[in-house]
Amino acid sequence: MMTRAHSLVAILIALQPACYTYAPATLETVPTGARVRVLITSAAEQRLHPLGVSGTMMTGELLGRNGDSLSLLVPSVPMGSSYESRPLYQQVVVSSGDILRVDLRRLDRFRTGVAVGVAAAVAAAITVQALGGWSGATSGGDGGGPPESVRGWGISIPVSWP
Repeated sequence: MMTRAHSLVAILIALQPACYTYAPATLETVPTGARVRVLITSAAEQRLHPLGVSGTMMTGELLGRNGDSLSLLVPSVPMGSSYESRPLYQQVVVSSGDILRVDLRRLDRFRTGVAVGVAAAVAAAITVQALGGWSGATSGGDGGGPPESVRGWGISIPVSWP
């Protein structure tokens, strides 16, 4: 049963990114504290590479603005090698002239609804299976007669019929 619970958690984690989408925005309209995806120039990527930034696309949180510069909190290196390890975060400062595009992370209600529906269906299927399967728990074989016992998760309840 524990592997089913782990499967449900894995499915929920896998569906979590599907709940969000990125919408194009301008630097002036992005509020402080917002989750953003930023495309930077290759020259800026080379300057930030010693800090652990690789690639021209960065995802993080906008910490604030200081004149012509933006301060971002971005993930750098993971703390461990297991799937449960969390990344270390660091603050990087990027000139607004080095930013080619900024996208604002937003909740996608349709995708979230689909993810919640799939998770609920999986949870219901696991619950039904754990409580005796789809056809019911009978000793008669065809499922048409009254059950001699109803089996649940780890329990057995005898039932007598007149």
